[in-house]
Amino acid sequence: MGTTLYQKIWDAHAVSTLPSGETLLYIDRHLVHEVTSAQAFEGLRLSERTVRRPDLTFATADHNVPTDADRLNVKDILSRTQIETLKRNCAEFGVPYYGLESARQGIVHIIGPELGITLPGQTMVCGDSHTSTHGAFGSLAFGIGTSEVEHVLATQTLRSVPSKTYSVEVNGTMPLGVTAKDVILRVIRDIGTGGATRQPGREEVLVQRRQRAEREAATLQPGYLLHHAPCLCLGLQDALRLREQRRPRVREGDAAPLAMEQRRP
Repeated sequence: MGTTLYQKIWDAHAVSTLPSGETLLYIDRHLVHEVTSAQAFEGLRLSERTVRRPDLTFATADHNVPTDADRLNVKDILSRTQIETLKRNCAEFGVPYYGLESARQGIVHIIGPELGITLPGQTMVCGDSHTSTHGAFGSLAFGIGTSEVEHVLATQTLRSVPSKTYSVEVNGTMPLGVTAKDVILRVIRDIGTGGATRQPGREEVLVQRRQRAEREAATLQPGYLLHHAPCLCLGLQDALRLREQRRPRVREGDAAPLAMEQRRP
């Protein structure tokens, strides 16, 4: 049996096997938002640590941003405090921040693909359960907790255990009124919420539908879904070309020699 996409990405990012049996994984991209990052940054501050790779870390305010016309006026005190805290933390630690005034601000799992941050074959983490959305683009994406956010900020690595995998193949054309969400909910109904990881084989599914399926995969355990990234994803290819000149590189001496030039768009 051949090697799955999941196994290929995992093996390429494995730094070492820890005595606990866990794998120390190198993380290519770390997305940060205002809700789960405050304690992580404070932990760095108390331990006198810096962010290991601020150039691979991207922050935006999204969870507490108003959706009305007066979006710059955050009336809720807690929401405003979280947004302002993220802005200060990013300024202190040198992390790129897309705030309310930025044209690049948006839902954290949408701006990743839009800005060319999300790329096939990479590992991604975010302190949010819907991080699996990035699996629509062939990334191995994890939703992590606040203590893990701090660990990734400090080391650019994540402790994890590989999951078993199997394939779900969806054949045919979806009729009018049936969406990607219907498909993934049917899969969840059949295999249960502890259904492990999957590699659906439908390359023709539109990117937006893939993202919806990935987002719903957060309901499953361990909570991520992988799609093979097809050549039909023209929007993603355009984003890759636009960011070719500026995408970050892994520096010499990092935990894993996973420079982006090793990736295939």
